[in-house]
Amino acid sequence: MAERATTARKIPKGAAIGSVDAVPMLARSQHFASGEEVAVVSHYVTRPTGLHIHEFFEIVYVESGSLVHLYGPTRKQVDAGSLFIVNPSIPHGYDLVSDAPAQIWNIVLTEAALDVLSLKADAAPLIGQIAGHRRYALDYLHIAFSPETNAEVQALVKKMDREYQMKRRAYQVVLTGYLMALVGLISRAFAESGLPPQSGPSYHGKLGEVTRYIVENCHRPLSVERLAKLHGWTPDHLNRLIKRSFGDTTQGFIGRVRAAKAARLMLIDGATVDQAAKSVGYSDARALRRAFKRYYGVSPSEFRRTPV
Repeated sequence: MAERATTARKIPKGAAIGSVDAVPMLARSQHFASGEEVAVVSHYVTRPTGLHIHEFFEIVYVESGSLVHLYGPTRKQVDAGSLFIVNPSIPHGYDLVSDAPAQIWNIVLTEAALDVLSLKADAAPLIGQIAGHRRYALDYLHIAFSPETNAEVQALVKKMDREYQMKRRAYQVVLTGYLMALVGLISRAFAESGLPPQSGPSYHGKLGEVTRYIVENCHRPLSVERLAKLHGWTPDHLNRLIKRSFGDTTQGFIGRVRAAKAARLMLIDGATVDQAAKSVGYSDARALRRAFKRYYGVSPSEFRRTPV
């Protein structure tokens, strides 16, 4: 497959990530043919990209070079031999560390592909983190492979690319098998690092229920006391778990979810700031503007570069 260079304009180092031009939505149809659940896309990144969001999950593998990954309000450097997983809900893009280009591979997945993976016992905890309680955390799973594991991952990703490009009979079945092998290598790498997903605390599943409840009900009044009571915890215990998992207070996490959902409403549905604020549970547009300043460092209008 021919490698595709990015064409977005330069993002100044240290700039607030919302200060780029309008954030596009990458539709499923841009990557998936009819009936596909797994696709493979190669990017030869020669320039910083604009922010974007999409309708699918991505497993991103950095084959060569270094990038700064822009993800929500965060910036994180990722180097060759790194892999990270991007969820659909958060605006993200890339900045360059130097003038040198970078080669990345995107394994793009639908929810159905994740469902298949979750049936495997060894993969289920990892998939649970991807699609469960970390999905709206404004953070993502990231790992730097050892040289031996990196060679295995690189070879596997290229096999997936060849299979996807040739599109022979039952290629989606073969890709799903390769995908399971890739998730196995990721899980093994976490285990070798001393941080295997399966060794996570038992509260993760229940915490996933809490965060999903917040996401689905953020337009309603939410209090720490009510959330804790609904899930059988004390308010202090819930606050400790949220802080440990997401580095924020429970109310701060609720604010992040509301801001992320408001961004999607404005960018995808064309909602005004006032409409978005009311849809996600803020009392008025002023409260949403304060949230955007806190979490994104810019106003909603600067974030999407259109009039308020």
